[in-house]
Amino acid sequence: RQGGKKPEVPIVLRTASGGFSALFDRAGPGSFDNIHAFPLIERACDVEYLTGGLNETIAMAIHEDYIRRLRMGGERPETNPSVREWDDLPETLKLSNRDQAIHVHGKLRAIGCEIMRTSDWDEAPFTFTAGEVEALARMEHERFVEERARQGWKYGPVKDVEKKLSPYLVPYDSLTEDVKDLDRNAVLALPAALGQADLKIVRLPGAAAPGWRALERPAVQRAGGGV
Repeated sequence: RQGGKKPEVPIVLRTASGGFSALFDRAGPGSFDNIHAFPLIERACDVEYLTGGLNETIAMAIHEDYIRRLRMGGERPETNPSVREWDDLPETLKLSNRDQAIHVHGKLRAIGCEIMRTSDWDEAPFTFTAGEVEALARMEHERFVEERARQGWKYGPVKDVEKKLSPYLVPYDSLTEDVKDLDRNAVLALPAALGQADLKIVRLPGAAAPGWRALERPAVQRAGGGV
C-alpha cells in the first residue's frame, strides 16, 4: 500500500518476473508512478545483464528512473515509445542508455567521485553542489549532441524523428533554461537512479577540486565509435 507516502518517493519491489510491472501501467497516470518492479530472477538469469557488468546495471538504473519521471508526468507507452521496461526497449534506445552509463564514470571522476556498492539504506543520499550540477549538465548535453551526431541527427528548428532533426543540437549556452533543466534534472536524478541498483556515489578522500577545464569534458571511452 502507498497510504501516506508522497508520490515522488521511489519504491522498489523485487519480484520474480517483469510482468508484474505491467499492472502499474494499466492503472493509469498518477496511481503507481513511484513504484518500480525489479524482476530479480529474470535479471539474474539474463546473459546480457550478467555479461554487461556494472555499465549494464547503471544503464538499466538510468532507464528505470527516466521512465519513472515520465510516468509521473503522465506519459504512457501509447504516447511515448521510451516508456517501456528494459527488455522491451529497441536496441537503439538501449545503446543510448549504455552510452550515458559509460559517460557517468567520467563525469564523476571529474568531480573527485566514484560509484560503489551500498548496503546501508539509511545512509544520507549523495548531493551535488550547484556548481557540480551545472558542470555535469553541460557535459551531459555535450554527450547527447555527440551521440545524436553518431546516429546521423542534424540541427533543425523543429524536431522530426523521421528526418532526424532536433532543435537541441546546439551548444549548451544556446539552450533555453527549460531545456537546460532537462540536463540538470538528469544529473540530480543520478544518485536515486543508482540507489535503485544498490549503488551509491562517494567522494574520494583527498580528491582535489578539479578546474573548470577538467569539468568540461572527461576523458572516457565513447560507445559506438567516433562522430
